[in-house]
Order: sequence, then C-alpha cells, then structure tokens
Amino acid sequence: MECKVYRVRIEEIISKDRYSPTFCPKLEGLSASIKEIGQIAPVILREGSNGWEVVCGLKRVMVLERMNSEVKAILFSNKELPPDKAVRISIGHNVWNKMNIIEKSHAVLKLEKEGVSINEIVKLWLPLLGMGPRREVFEVLKNIARLPHDLKTYIAYKDLSFSSAAYFTYFKDEELNDLTQLLFHLKLSENKIKEILEFIQHICLKEGVEVSTLINESKHIWEAPFLTPTERTEKFREWLRKRRYPYFQSIQNKFREITSRLGLSPEILKPPLFFEGEEYTVSFQFKNRDEFLKFVKMLETAAKNLAELPGDPFKELV
Repeated sequence: MECKVYRVRIEEIISKDRYSPTFCPKLEGLSASIKEIGQIAPVILREGSNGWEVVCGLKRVMVLERMNSEVKAILFSNKELPPDKAVRISIGHNVWNKMNIIEKSHAVLKLEKEGVSINEIVKLWLPLLGMGPRREVFEVLKNIARLPHDLKTYIAYKDLSFSSAAYFTYFKDEELNDLTQLLFHLKLSENKIKEILEFIQHICLKEGVEVSTLINESKHIWEAPFLTPTERTEKFREWLRKRRYPYFQSIQNKFREITSRLGLSPEILKPPLFFEGEEYTVSFQFKNRDEFLKFVKMLETAAKNLAELPGDPFKELV
C-alpha cells in the first residue's frame, strides 16, 4: 500500500538525531542536488511528545533546514512506531551506507538507550555493522561514543579503524582534550597515530608523569609556528623516541657519527635491525659505469678513513 506523503514545517520537527547514528555528515553534494531538483524521497517522521522526530532522512532534514524549506515526510504515530522499532529502522537504514567508527558507536548506544537488548545488539547488530559479535566489542564501542566531540570529529575525519579509535578510550577525559589539541597540529597516518599514543602511554607509565604534563612539555615542538605539520610530526616523533628508548637513541647517534667520519650515508651503510646482531650491510644502486666507479671510490675512501680510526668502532655498538 502506498504511504501518504505530507509536508511538514521544519519548526515542527523537535528531535532530529534521537535515532540516527549520523555524525558530522558531508552535505555539499546532497545540498546541491536538493537545490537543483528538490527533495525526491520523503523522510520518515514519528510522533514525539511535543512534535515530530526524525527516524530516517536526517541529512535531508539538515539540508532543508538550512534552506528553511518544508519537509516531505511519511508520518507515523507513537503507537504505530514505538521508539525501539524506530531506532531499529533508523540504524538498519544506515547500515548499508559506509558508516565510520563513530557512527557505529553511536548506533549501539542508541539501540541500547531505546530498549533494544544487549544480546540482540551483540548477536544481530554488531555483525550488520561489520563488527565481531562479542560483548567486549559492544562495550568498547560505547566508550568510543562517549569520547569528546572534537576528538570524535578527528576520528571520523581520519576514518580511523575500530582498533585505532579504541586506543583513545584508555585515556582520562582531561587527557583527551590535550591529545586532541596535539593531533590537530600534526599530519599523521593511522599507523603514526597508534605509534604516538603507544609512546605516550609507555613514557608516562615508565616515568610516572601525567599525559598532560608530557604533552605540554613538548608543546614547543608540535605547536611550532615556523614548521609545517609534516615537520612538526617528525620532530615530535623523534622527541618521543628519545624519551621512550634513550639507550637505543644513543646508539643511533653513535652510528651516525661513524657513518659521518667514514664519509658514507645511512642509505649505503646500514646497521643490524635494532642493533641486535653483528652484521652490517653495504648496498648501493647505480645506472651506469660512472656511477658504479663513483660508489667504489667512495667505499675506498671509507675504508681508508676506517683504517685510521683507533680500534673497531662497530664493535662498540654491539
């Protein structure tokens, strides 16, 4: 049976995101489409205590609200569409879209809030969301949903995975604000985000310092106005490595001194992995005879410089 479509004034909609898991949506394309050809598909609204509540079509409602336009909608009474059924419809409507981890976390939180059993969420909805059907996954998702808004915006913008987003749940609320400020000043891949968070945790645990103290101590690096985000990132990572592995860093510095005295670059002379072993590697690439001879001459010079050094500098690094 065909449902009747009504026109609803935007001010009559009193609740827009009670059921929808949508978070910080990109509306440019949809906005251009609606401005050009109008609203094609109606949204689904249900009767609330003081007005209408959005069940499906939040992004369309957001665009139409900006345009101060009426909304084409299919209307349901509270009795026809109770909250637990409304949230199931809303989440099910969004499952087939590409949901980021923040939206998935909002989905489980909203399902539970509207009375859907934890067992149903874990066994049915988590697999539909592409997550493992385990209670611990459900609990972590709820913790992700409770992260500060600015941090959730960053996680959604970077489209971080579940495991990466979960790292933030190990920090205290007051620490998360400082972490968010730090991250927005750097240019980080997902792997580098996890690396930095692990380093910060280990350093704070080892030295007995607060996360906020460590972040503020390094503020001159990650907030340096004269550096690009990429340069700030590399300098901050190096600063963390020195704090995390002081002995390893000292060996690296000694190795750089040796390569410099020999006249070789680190790309040509490479140490054993993590300096665990005794075998060093010399490698180079060349395109023609002249480049080959150039590298051979460089090695001859390095050999001469090495012979003039007292003792065996490589043995000192083991």
